[in-house]
Amino acid sequence: MYIKFKWEWFKNGKEYDTYMEIVNGYAERQIMICDNRYIASNREDKDMGFFLAEGLIETNELDEIVSKNEFEEVWSIHSKCLLEDWLRAKEYFTKGKEVEGILKVFYPQGVIIELENRAIAIADYEECARNSAAKNLYPNHVVSAKVRDYDEKNMWIILEDVKVQL
Repeated sequence: MYIKFKWEWFKNGKEYDTYMEIVNGYAERQIMICDNRYIASNREDKDMGFFLAEGLIETNELDEIVSKNEFEEVWSIHSKCLLEDWLRAKEYFTKGKEVEGILKVFYPQGVIIELENRAIAIADYEECARNSAAKNLYPNHVVSAKVRDYDEKNMWIILEDVKVQL
């Protein structure tokens, strides 16, 4: 399901068009068009941080159901701005490469990790929990892993053999 709604930003009180992709009741991707820029869930924003609704999403009468095509069109405009960096990241972070990064946030899709050059990676939460002490599963801890694949939709590097350290 794809919805569009107005979101009021607490910093300036303005309302902005915000689009959300909902899968099994949870936000998978989210993007806000904000004063000629896009704030999306696949990158950390300097003002908003990581931008993805938490918990079960309940739609209401103020939400507008939009088509997958409309959502993807907005997402595509944002993604084009990141394309050069994404291509460089895939060139640098080749499959099988051992990497280190910083745990940033937990998403429904997994653990979001920032690698060098601001590249964003994702790891399976269950694997992180199996390979790491529970006391280490917090933001700003160091993560070591190996590149497994790429998530083209979110422009994320997919990691495996993940271990979170102090």
